[in-house]
Amino acid sequence: MPIVKFLIVEDSPVVRLSIRQALRNGAVPEHAIFEASTASEAIDLFDKERPSVVFTDISLPLGKPTSRSASDGFFSFLASAPSPLDGGMEASRYILTRDPSVHLIVCTGNPPDDPRVRELIKAGAFHVLEKPLRAAEVRAVLERLRAET
Repeated sequence: MPIVKFLIVEDSPVVRLSIRQALRNGAVPEHAIFEASTASEAIDLFDKERPSVVFTDISLPLGKPTSRSASDGFFSFLASAPSPLDGGMEASRYILTRDPSVHLIVCTGNPPDDPRVRELIKAGAFHVLEKPLRAAEVRAVLERLRAET
């Protein structure tokens, strides 16, 4: 059975750490967890590692272009975001377009009726976690993932 890879996309180091710890406590191996703090980093890691599960904030910085993202036009795609803090939305759209089977977990402080949250749910987001995140909720999502895959 292939190892399930996880990508945590969050600009807050504290939130990234709390998700990582919840995953580790849920028996996810350290080498299967990757982290990004900007949309550009998230896309680079997604394309390189092909995680099947992505925890993402929808409001985070776009980041700086990398050699890959600058050469293939990806940063132009990101630069079209309506706001410099819409990087999480843009990265989520990109990820769901590239791999509709990915399990995208939206982590947000926005209300459930926020149009961006609704858009990602319609696009196929697996689950929405409201901030502040609770370890028990992250573990419950992990159990649901295990049950459904």
